[in-house]
Amino acid sequence: MNWTTCLSIRETRRSARRIFRCRIRYFIGGSGGKLGEIMKNIAAFDREIRVTVSAVTLETIAEAGEILGNYDADYDVIQATVGRGRKIGSYHIMDTNNPVMIFTATIHGPGGQKIHE
Repeated sequence: MNWTTCLSIRETRRSARRIFRCRIRYFIGGSGGKLGEIMKNIAAFDREIRVTVSAVTLETIAEAGEILGNYDADYDVIQATVGRGRKIGSYHIMDTNNPVMIFTATIHGPGGQKIHE
């Protein structure tokens, strides 16, 4: 079984719960405004879980910072920006794409078993 699980709003609640049961690491992207609900489900498990959340919009960036701060005051955040080159006449320039914020946090469930790596 792969240790990384991608969750999206398109998944049914039942299948998401089935996935939550066996994982200790999650990647969340495209949460469709349901990040709080997803995090509540993850935090309910009796173990320590690592979570990575990607965010592009200002609303999701603010939401991720607020929600993750409630679970892990020391969450990490990085910003990644990708550029793509294109030709204009005899020159090449770099067009920048939207930056992506990537948050990582450790969520301690009620029992908070440590992750052994």
